[in-house]
Amino acid sequence: MTELERLLYRELYKKSFYDFVKDFWDCCEPAKFIDGKLIQIYCEIFQYMCRDWIGYDEVDIKLPERTEETEIIDVRQGRRNLCLEVPPRHTKSLIFNVFGATWLWLSYPIKAVSISHTGGLAAQMNAKRYAIINSEKFRYFFPDIVLTMNTSTFLRDERGGELYSLNRNAFTGYGCDIAINDDLTNAETARKDQAEMENAWSYYQNTLPSRINNINKYCIFNIQQRLAPNDIAGHIRNDEALSSTYVFVTLPAIFEKDTYVVCPISGEVVHYPKGSFLWEERLGNYESIRKQVGESIFQTQYLQKPIASDKTVVKREMIVEKDLPDTPQIENADIVYASHDFPVKDKDTSDYLGSVLAYRVGANLYITDCLEKRMAFVQSVEYVEQLNDVYAGIIQVIEDKANGSPVLQQLQDKVPGMQAFQPGAASKMQRLESASLYMNSGNVIFVKTKFDKFTNTYTYTEAMQNLITRLLNFPFVEHDDIVDAFSMLVLFVFMDRKFMVYGRAFNSDNIIDTKDISRKNTTIFFNKEGDVWKALEIAPLYSAETKLCVLREILFKADVESGLEKLKAFGENKRVFIDCSATEAMRGMTTQIASVERYEIDDFDKSVAQTNLAFSMKRILIDKGCVQTRSDIESFKYSKTKDETAKYVTQKDGFVACLRLALQYYGGIV
Repeated sequence: MTELERLLYRELYKKSFYDFVKDFWDCCEPAKFIDGKLIQIYCEIFQYMCRDWIGYDEVDIKLPERTEETEIIDVRQGRRNLCLEVPPRHTKSLIFNVFGATWLWLSYPIKAVSISHTGGLAAQMNAKRYAIINSEKFRYFFPDIVLTMNTSTFLRDERGGELYSLNRNAFTGYGCDIAINDDLTNAETARKDQAEMENAWSYYQNTLPSRINNINKYCIFNIQQRLAPNDIAGHIRNDEALSSTYVFVTLPAIFEKDTYVVCPISGEVVHYPKGSFLWEERLGNYESIRKQVGESIFQTQYLQKPIASDKTVVKREMIVEKDLPDTPQIENADIVYASHDFPVKDKDTSDYLGSVLAYRVGANLYITDCLEKRMAFVQSVEYVEQLNDVYAGIIQVIEDKANGSPVLQQLQDKVPGMQAFQPGAASKMQRLESASLYMNSGNVIFVKTKFDKFTNTYTYTEAMQNLITRLLNFPFVEHDDIVDAFSMLVLFVFMDRKFMVYGRAFNSDNIIDTKDISRKNTTIFFNKEGDVWKALEIAPLYSAETKLCVLREILFKADVESGLEKLKAFGENKRVFIDCSATEAMRGMTTQIASVERYEIDDFDKSVAQTNLAFSMKRILIDKGCVQTRSDIESFKYSKTKDETAKYVTQKDGFVACLRLALQYYGGIV
């Protein structure tokens, strides 16, 4: 080779990281060089991220049209840092850690550090760098780079450039321009040891930022296979401020969409069709690997869809799915529910509200929607009130502890259907374990409500997919608000039913269509609790077995005068209204609007027992449209305490009070 050729190749290697890797591959790696465009992608991405040192010439690249069925990976976003998610055994460490830092060293005497989870791995990286720099080929093209220090972890040249490799616990007392974090946690340990994950993130948060030499000129690489939802990549993605400084490149072993990867140096756009394989040239179709590692690990580490570990509670097979058209309509539900895990009231900043919406038909609970959103306390309270306006008769479940207690106190007399959930001593993990029993039995169904016109199929909304992902990965999740809301809901619906006073007596046989029943001889019964009024129009059906039939219901908020006007409008041909309230404030009231009568119930327990008997004998029938009445029937519960003196959770039983008094008014029909 002539001197001119040597100089031309020297400049080529400085300008093209990809050419440098191809020609110096055999200096440190005995395995045959196999590209298939993957290594080219690595090299061009790395070179672009080093633009602060070597510059970047813009390339005019024509991109394909973005659709819901395509993925475009383009690192040209001007961001400083890179998070690369790629399967194991795909040469990421060799390209980024070994060749990358060495190549940049050719043009600029950087201080670069490679961080791994063990010192042994770090030493291996440094040994390969030394093998390249000490090779005959390298010395031929770059005789000006002379090492002045060479240890198992540290390389330095006479220009002051430094390359060192350390485990994360030893990274103190050093400064760097480039930090390459390469698998900061052990794959096997990370899936089982929460402390390991927390220690790695502590390094990333606390140690790493303080090691940067110049905050205006640096680059952090995080290259890894996904290990769990709360691995380093997961933490970066969940941190809004931090993630804004990163460009994310996710390369799964098998592509679920048509994917186009932009090579920013050459301008080439590499196309991976849907269903194609990332590195087929070397690893084929991944089927043997899939069988060898198992589906959970393959999903996490190879497809980059992290599933936590064998310590997770909810398994994929517990997720029973149905498309929206295959489920009963919410309008025909027995009861609609919402469950909430509230943000802390006295925090200076907003926290997350976790909320799950569902409805029950028979023995099945259908999960249709959810919310996990950063909200101030006041906003979250308003959200509860709005739900009540949207879904008539909705039961809203709130934990009567810590964050939830002030919500219950604030809304108990303002919003109907508020139910306190008593967790007892059970932890969040224990609650989910209990809830998973009902999931495993197939009684909890997740509804796909979003129609995908491209595939002509139903899919989950983003919020619902988030819920399922967090359930599958709990406790290895960043936020557990939505998981706890789900657990409370399932336990309330299935376990708390045994505490229902009318649980066995009242069922679908008590619900009828009353459109053909005469409205002539009916009576209006009402119950007033604070400013909340609940009223029923009840008709007696006289026969061999007299029955009471609830035709209509109304619920509203009003003062006394306005309330009586609303009652009059509800029962426009009625003059007398029966007060079923717990207080006697309106006893004997007669106005120009209406007259109020009151009937005493001397024995509350006896009255409840009579109502229960009437339900069981089907002597009380309720129109299918009276969903709020059904909600109050289901909400009236026995206390969970063993103290026999505290038999009922409350004696404020809403619409049920109207039914109890109606039984007495009509002479005790049972």
